[in-house]
Amino acid sequence: MGVENIRAALKGELAYDDAKRGRRVTIQPSATVIWNRVRGLHLSQAACCPGGEITSASLFDLALNHP
Repeated sequence: MGVENIRAALKGELAYDDAKRGRRVTIQPSATVIWNRVRGLHLSQAACCPGGEITSASLFDLALNHP
């Protein structure tokens, strides 16, 4: 979910309704480059592979972040 929010923010698609101020708040599209660090090799990611196999969390994060 975090990666999706970063991408939406950079594309100018991330917004929320500010009830206190009575307006919709958006982030303007940006040419900013975001570097997102993957988790360490020592961590595992479960429930992502068929049959419930476990994979490396860092490889999972890297594959998730690839455009």
